[in-house]
Amino acid sequence: VYVSRSYSGRRLMGVELDDDAMGFLFSAQPDSKEEEEQDMRRSLLAEGGPEDAGIFSAAPEDKDETGADSTGDTGFPLDGYTLTYYPMQRSDGSADYHIACAEQTATVDPEGTSGATSLSMRDDDCKKITLSEPFIMGQKSFSELYIGSNGYITFDYCDRSWWPSITSHYRRHRISGMFMDLNPSRGGAVSYKAVDDGLWVTFDSVPRYGRDAHTYTFQYKIFFDGRVKMTWEKYTEARKTTIVGISLGKYPRGWRSVDLLARNDAGIDCEVPAELEAQIPIEKRAPSQEFYYRAPATVSSAEEEDRDDDEAELSFAEAAGNKEEASEAMASRYDNRFDLSGKKLVWAPLSYAAYSMLCQEDGDMTSAALTPLSMGDDDSKYMSFGGATVPFFGVDYDGAYVGSNGYITFGRGDRTYYSHRYYHYRYPRLSCMFMDLNPSRGGSVGYVLMEDRLLVKFDGVPRYGSYRAGNVYTFQ
Repeated sequence: VYVSRSYSGRRLMGVELDDDAMGFLFSAQPDSKEEEEQDMRRSLLAEGGPEDAGIFSAAPEDKDETGADSTGDTGFPLDGYTLTYYPMQRSDGSADYHIACAEQTATVDPEGTSGATSLSMRDDDCKKITLSEPFIMGQKSFSELYIGSNGYITFDYCDRSWWPSITSHYRRHRISGMFMDLNPSRGGAVSYKAVDDGLWVTFDSVPRYGRDAHTYTFQYKIFFDGRVKMTWEKYTEARKTTIVGISLGKYPRGWRSVDLLARNDAGIDCEVPAELEAQIPIEKRAPSQEFYYRAPATVSSAEEEDRDDDEAELSFAEAAGNKEEASEAMASRYDNRFDLSGKKLVWAPLSYAAYSMLCQEDGDMTSAALTPLSMGDDDSKYMSFGGATVPFFGVDYDGAYVGSNGYITFGRGDRTYYSHRYYHYRYPRLSCMFMDLNPSRGGSVGYVLMEDRLLVKFDGVPRYGSYRAGNVYTFQ
């Protein structure tokens, strides 16, 4: 993250991006909607951006009023081209898009415009379209999309962004055919047409905001299997920032502007449907359960002040005479108490990056001799696998970190003590009993490295701040 100042003294904030991504940014001197907005429009991309953001100017200096130079070149290299974003399924179930079937075409496809339904769109507008079948994008399935008047399509949210910045492009699941400040209320037409295998969307001679003579014609065909075909027929002038690309709704690492035509993969047949499946939800890929540890009867007067907000609200409801409401809320709050005592669970890895609960049975603690780990409160110790590697969600690790708060992490140590599902899913983690434990005040943590496994045992470890006899935890 960086902060800079524009010439007017306003603070400008941006994000330095860093991951494999595929997009093309055509940037030139931007125009403003209103005179007072000029500073904002020069913010992220025109000032202070990271050098590795891949931003460049595509506007020749000698443009005429139509936006073309003496050769008729508009400076937009995709003008007159069709290409397809073709999704590929990785071994871990994630999606990877390839550019394919790039070719020069004279016009948009008449199949997408014949009998199409016109949309009445204002400036900075969006319209929701319900799909007859789910569209698979990346690892998600969508039953509806939003056509944005500024040259893009979004899937998880109606977006009206008019300033084409990379941060805006990557903020949502988005297909940017020509993300720029367009204004269909001043002319042209935006239409869509549902067909058996997908949806056509066409922008026909839509003018840029404030320049009615500068119009743009381009087209999408969105296939339900995940393929996206784009065609650009008319790009009037390049003195305008324009973004073309696909976003999966998250900021990538190491973003750079790329030449889409140079990325054309000649080995892909775009007529063949993509074999892409939506990713299994996280609760199925990594099944986890959050337990509440104390029933109301166990809360002593000495602990009354340590109650969390939920418990405090219950107390207030009961004090106000709403005993029935308080009783129902209390039951909901405490109906998920720990029920795994004396049990052993086994998670089995599937062929893709996911785990399934394989078996549940009565479990006994190990009687093997353990090497003790000296651990403080909120501590973490690295354990080598002795030259072996363990695959975990598609990544091989040669060791793991034992956390004093009842978990094992991979790739980095963690000392988080607040047991919340956000922190549980934050890193590659095995949580056997993620809670605020303190082995420095009692019990022991030990391990034994066997031929085919690493065994870690917490024996009689107390919870932080609660060191009464019997209030300890044993698990492995």
